[in-house]
Amino acid sequence: TQALELLRKKLAAVERDLTRLEDDEDSQDLPNLSGRLDDQFLVLYQRLADSDRPLSNEVYRRFEDLKPRLTERLRQLRQILAEDLSSANRLLRRKNVPPVIVGPRR
Repeated sequence: TQALELLRKKLAAVERDLTRLEDDEDSQDLPNLSGRLDDQFLVLYQRLADSDRPLSNEVYRRFEDLKPRLTERLRQLRQILAEDLSSANRLLRRKNVPPVIVGPRR
């Protein structure tokens, strides 16, 4: 059960940085004030969708600033799925419980 709890905690940590969960204390914050990646990308999308003019260099720079954070979170997620999910699945198999399977991206 430790492997399952560790998996849950690691996935929750990545999720907290990526998205603002409904029960978050700061769920009332304006999107551009949140440090969560989904809010930051939402602000960029809104600027893109609301503008009839070419995007400013500021928008491109902000996107470039966000890319490393997203890349790091995706790296963490891949590592968790490769290592921690494998450990958790070994535990599940020993208890005759079907493993957690992550399907291909669609």
